Amino acid sequence: AKRVLYAGRSLVLATRKELQKVDPGRPWKRVVPTSGFLLLKRAMNEPRFAGYEICLVGFDWERGTSRRTYRDQHTWDEEEALCRQYEAKGLIHILPCEPA
Repeated sequence: AKRVLYAGRSLVLATRKELQKVDPGRPWKRVVPTSGFLLLKRAMNEPRFAGYEICLVGFDWERGTSRRTYRDQHTWDEEEALCRQYEAKGLIHILPCEPA
């Protein structure tokens, strides 16, 4: 009895457009935002979550692996830039999570 929520095409396209403003030089037709960032955008845009505090806990922006660099297919740099902007505007809180 599990529910699966997918990021709708309109959310992916709107998110990609917002990320593109951070770095217009990327080949955006080949890039898909990360699932974590899409989830954040969904929470920020969902009316039923209005008034709730949105916190990112233990969220970081990895730089890829030797087999696939972050610039090839992932949007970590752009996502980090937008998250920092959201935090500066008070839309989200980025809570540090130090390893035990």
